[in-house]
Amino acid sequence: MQARVDDPRLTAFFLGGATVVAQALLVREAMAALGGAEVAWGVVMALWLAGMAGGARLGIQFGSLRLAAWLPTIVLVLAGLGVVTLRLAPAVIGAAPGEAVTTGSAVWLWALAILPAAIAGGVAFPTLALALGASGGGRAYGFEALGALVGGVLLSIGLVHIGAAGAACLALGGAAA
Repeated sequence: MQARVDDPRLTAFFLGGATVVAQALLVREAMAALGGAEVAWGVVMALWLAGMAGGARLGIQFGSLRLAAWLPTIVLVLAGLGVVTLRLAPAVIGAAPGEAVTTGSAVWLWALAILPAAIAGGVAFPTLALALGASGGGRAYGFEALGALVGGVLLSIGLVHIGAAGAACLALGGAAA
């Protein structure tokens, strides 16, 4: 069975890899912006899940296989912009040098940094599930989970050591290729 560029299995695999890399980089940046506080993890995860759910809803109405094929790349571009946004958080919030950014003062900025990538990650799933037939939801989730496993391993073993910007660029190059 030969995979094509518009193969929903391949798209789901790459989407899983892209979203796990995006989510991990955004969680790390948000925690660093808040001095490692655990509340950062909870807020980022809540925003991520809300964005994925909202994206899936949009995907039901507006999704297509052509759009789905572009979404792994789009997710990583938006995650890179999110990393930049999170790194700018102290300056945007107006925190003095050395002052911690509090959750209350930055939650809107986190939403701005995280939701676009999460929404893009969720848009493709309904289309991919539908394209994969009767048990498409389970199959799409399986291919996406396999991609997330591969993406997570690559991020943990090699990419994370070169920093968020380098990891995002290499993952983006892989997804685009």
